[in-house]
Amino acid sequence: MSSTPTNVISPVPNNQPVTDSNGMISQIWSGFFNQLWSRAGGSNAPSNLALSQAITDLAASAPNSIVGNNTSATAAAVDLTPAQVNAMLPAFTSLLAGLVPASGGGTAKFLRADGTFQVPPVAVLDFFVSSPVSTSSSSISSASFVTASNSPALAFIPNYTGKYKVYASIPMIVSGATVATAVGRIANTTGGGTLLAESQGVVSASATTVGDEASVYCQSVYSLSSGINYIFNIQAKLDAGTGVIIDGTNANFYMFAERVA
Repeated sequence: MSSTPTNVISPVPNNQPVTDSNGMISQIWSGFFNQLWSRAGGSNAPSNLALSQAITDLAASAPNSIVGNNTSATAAAVDLTPAQVNAMLPAFTSLLAGLVPASGGGTAKFLRADGTFQVPPVAVLDFFVSSPVSTSSSSISSASFVTASNSPALAFIPNYTGKYKVYASIPMIVSGATVATAVGRIANTTGGGTLLAESQGVVSASATTVGDEASVYCQSVYSLSSGINYIFNIQAKLDAGTGVIIDGTNANFYMFAERVA
């Protein structure tokens, strides 16, 4: 006399739809999975009712949801909303992949590779120009820097805080009975700008009392603050000889200033 094997289950109901017209798991498939679970789990298997409910729950997920666990402990999977899924995922960084971080709104910011939104650097630099210099200064014979009497006194108020270069090509005449040497520079004389770098210019004369003339390029870089009035002047000093003159009569020139960073 034969007996029914306990490890045999019904055939797979391939000819039956998995869900009914309501989108729920069909009874025949529910029974098949219950039987399969019971055979696999033996005495430790949950009741058919519990398994049927679990299958039904999985087959009836809410619209626009992802099944998962958003708690900090082991728990049964539930339908997670997009907001809950979003809260679980990290924003990307320079080292990790992830979601795009919140931008804070607006239309001018851009997303950097380090995962932050920043306003682009100012594209248009501040630019200022002095009045033209077309006269000659009085002779300077000081061994220390002195502001030339015909310096255009370039005055401006920066629109942005940053680094500014102030520069000019300065015609200089230096005189002396033997070798004469003079040095020129551009200096901030009002406003208290912080000098970062300075390129001075030098002109030398051979043994003559008439003097030699040359255009020398001078430039200074200052850290300036927006909203403050600054004035820049051309200065010169005599290292050797009888005097130096800033001469704009033969070559008119200007002073310029522009923001570089």
